[in-house]
Amino acid sequence: MNNVTNYNIGNGSRTIIASEVNTYTTVQLFIPQHLSKEEQQNPIQVFSQFFEKEYPLPRAKMAIEDMALKVAYDIPPLSWKVKEESIYFILQFSRLLEAAYLIRNESRPCWKVEKISKENMVPKEVLNKGRKLETIFPYILNSHDPQDAKDPCLNLQVLFYDTPIQELLDTFKTWGKCVSANLKVDKTHHWNSHLDLRIFTIILESCHLIYVRSQNGNDKVPPG
Repeated sequence: MNNVTNYNIGNGSRTIIASEVNTYTTVQLFIPQHLSKEEQQNPIQVFSQFFEKEYPLPRAKMAIEDMALKVAYDIPPLSWKVKEESIYFILQFSRLLEAAYLIRNESRPCWKVEKISKENMVPKEVLNKGRKLETIFPYILNSHDPQDAKDPCLNLQVLFYDTPIQELLDTFKTWGKCVSANLKVDKTHHWNSHLDLRIFTIILESCHLIYVRSQNGNDKVPPG
């Protein structure tokens, strides 16, 4: 999984890539393996479960970074006390990847913003605790380009345009085996791990933006 060439899109290149994505007509045949039929029809349910009930964004980022350290440097992850916890996260993040792929073309008005604000990037329950930088900083995107926070569905379209969903899932499956079985990965996954981390992180962050804006806008993806 090493063919993504530009995922910090930026003003100049975003228009070009967006044009390519919008005119790309090849349809990938993909059948989710980790989602129920109801979740396939309404994938934002997966986002709500992941971020509300399982893993707030900072915790999920830390877990992904822990996995990357294991893959790249064979450093044991610190996010889980027992093996079963790591296996559970691997399953839940695989579900998130599948839901992200399904939702990429379902952009809704409240998901895309013209101006970035705390309210459209940070969950309400976090803002209710405080609006100081130390409170909201863990929810700010890792991207150096603030434009990437405006249209999360476009981010997902670009990533999945460059890299097939099955390649992403296979790579994450390899990461999961590395962590849960305490294995070392092959050289290809080792050398690609830093790029793969950025890809997984921007997918995670894009899903979180959609989740936050759906809650703020009371926008639910209807079944079917």
